[in-house]
Amino acid sequence: MEISSVQKLCLHLISSAFQRCRQSEDLCRLSVVLNRSTAASPIVRVSISDTGIGSCLEEFQVLKIAGEFLCPEKWDGLLLVRTTSISDDEIYHYHLNFRESLSTRRLNRLPFNLKNSAKFSGTEVNLATTERIDVLLAEVNCFFHKMLILNIPNIVAELVIEQGDAPGSQHGDASKHMF
Repeated sequence: MEISSVQKLCLHLISSAFQRCRQSEDLCRLSVVLNRSTAASPIVRVSISDTGIGSCLEEFQVLKIAGEFLCPEKWDGLLLVRTTSISDDEIYHYHLNFRESLSTRRLNRLPFNLKNSAKFSGTEVNLATTERIDVLLAEVNCFFHKMLILNIPNIVAELVIEQGDAPGSQHGDASKHMF
């Protein structure tokens, strides 16, 4: 079975997070959270975060999203990005709309948060999709198993599935792997 465009996008974003972690000298955490707030809701919120070196924003600016990713019934074309590097004093927030034409598409900088002299780095990317949560879970799980085989040192990966209206309610396969 061929994977969907939303699955490909999620796998690309997870792969980028692994790369940022691999470039870090420290122990890194990579988290993928799939959240469907209600059983009746078709919307799945996907959060991919890492404590790697922080994003190179060009990674998102040059991200080539083929027309197949922009299928309106599965993804609205919006990415929300938060990132900071160890040397930054702020946590930067960006909004990227892939529905804009290539010539006008840009990272829109949103208001930042101060780190208050804290020393940390990382990136979080969020998107919303109507792809079924079990379909996303299957590909993400498969990707994590491939990463286990590579035995990459110093990365802890976490996959969390949240479903339901109660805060903190987690169902499904919540797992952690040390790479």
